[in-house]
Amino acid sequence: MPAEGFASICENGVGLSTLAFGLDYADDVVLDNEFANFSNGFPDMVLVPDLSTFLIVPWDEKSALVFADCFDMNGNPIDIYPREVLRKIVERAKRNQIYPVMSLEYEFYVLSEDISSMDDKGYTNLKAIYPSQGYFDINRTWHAHFLKEIWRQMKACGIFVDSFE
Repeated sequence: MPAEGFASICENGVGLSTLAFGLDYADDVVLDNEFANFSNGFPDMVLVPDLSTFLIVPWDEKSALVFADCFDMNGNPIDIYPREVLRKIVERAKRNQIYPVMSLEYEFYVLSEDISSMDDKGYTNLKAIYPSQGYFDINRTWHAHFLKEIWRQMKACGIFVDSFE
């Protein structure tokens, strides 16, 4: 979104269809989704940026990343939104004097495919950019520069990386 509209969105939020909760990884509509479906017309929701997550992305100083919280049109949090699910789990744990400590494991594959070839293959049997996709693959020297750049960019985002496997 253009920077000029960001202040207004921070104050008022931005409307979006709940269709986002009704799509699978290939952007196909999940028909048995009770929350967002053709029967309820994929109702609107409001996304409100959480400014505590605001980050200027290091690879483009004119761009930022910010997470948002999702609310229905009456201002109620959307219960199936992952940040809301996590928030409720943490609150319930704290009520029981349990203090969760969490971490993320970022996992990804680097593919030599483009969107068109992935779509043609039905998102199956995709070709990795390097010959082995196994854990502890020590023959990665030919693309070490690429992994080093990912590591550098993640560090610039405040994400600690202890290893690549």
